[in-house]
Amino acid sequence: MLSNHRVKLNELDEGFIRKLKKAHHSEDAVVYFQVLPGQTGDVLTNTQFWELIDKLDWSKENESNELVVKPLTEHLASLSPSHIYQFQEILSKKLFELDTKAHAMNCGENSWRGEDQPFSVDEFLYARACVVANGSQRFEEVLSDPQKMLKDLTFEALLYVAPDAYKKKTGNRFDYLPSNSFETFSNKEGWNT
Repeated sequence: MLSNHRVKLNELDEGFIRKLKKAHHSEDAVVYFQVLPGQTGDVLTNTQFWELIDKLDWSKENESNELVVKPLTEHLASLSPSHIYQFQEILSKKLFELDTKAHAMNCGENSWRGEDQPFSVDEFLYARACVVANGSQRFEEVLSDPQKMLKDLTFEALLYVAPDAYKKKTGNRFDYLPSNSFETFSNKEGWNT
């Protein structure tokens, strides 16, 4: 597995990733990056992230989630590979921020009721993805007030947008480990309250 390599975003391309994997003698290595303070270059901003999220086509909601995410996936695939990595990085951070006991206690039928009670970690992840998919305003409302967590709504399809866009863009598998895990219980501080 690769160690934490800090790279400039404009250097993060397929050639660079291949060199990094070759240097570590592992084609299965996961590559991840950190944006360094003061770094300039082709950086996806938080505003641009939300503009991308706004590309979800909710008019297709009754047909399939794949059709809802299709315009977002296609647009993201038209951007650079570094933008795809950055999209996943920002998405992972937002999912991590919602990974708290307070949010889990307010997500509907699957709500957290204690360690000895049934709780689906996957359903809670998909519920957090649904919050992000509902846009910036909803995300900020729910983040600041866990009681506003969407009830019994999930949107797993958002988790596959970056991998699908990357595959479409490069033809390669999306091997990326974000700096914040979005898996349920990753936000230790959020669960210790």
